[in-house]
Amino acid sequence: MKAFQYRLQNVLDIRRVQQNAQVGRHQSAMRKLRQQNRVLHGMRDAVAGVVETAMTAAETMSSRYLKNLDQFLCHQWRMQQRQRTLIVQLQAQEDVERRKLLEARREVRKLEKHAEHKLREWREAYQKEQDKQVDELVVQRFRLSPSDGRSSSEPARCIS
Repeated sequence: MKAFQYRLQNVLDIRRVQQNAQVGRHQSAMRKLRQQNRVLHGMRDAVAGVVETAMTAAETMSSRYLKNLDQFLCHQWRMQQRQRTLIVQLQAQEDVERRKLLEARREVRKLEKHAEHKLREWREAYQKEQDKQVDELVVQRFRLSPSDGRSSSEPARCIS
């Protein structure tokens, strides 16, 4: 019997390559999302620092400083809104990439289970073939033995 060869091995290999590519795309989407979240947190920290500084110097502020502070805070608020919108979009992209990755993993796992099943079937068939060959050898040895199936300690009986 010839060695086991999974007939869909090429398909399985392609699916694994596709899965690895999808892993890369998902990781890239995750990196972008984390980076933009860090940017948003940096913006928040910058505003918090400016507000804290303004609170400590509130008594000595001029109207021009207050006007500039108000413009700065409005600008920061708009930038943070844009950043939040971008983060929502990146989160949606990451979700899509994650779903694609899960589907790719499912496809690979299905083919791996199919391959395992086929290997198990092949092993069973191989074992049956081996058992059949052993049985044939035993029968041939039994037929060719000089005692015609009797043990050597049994005397031959003659019918007279």
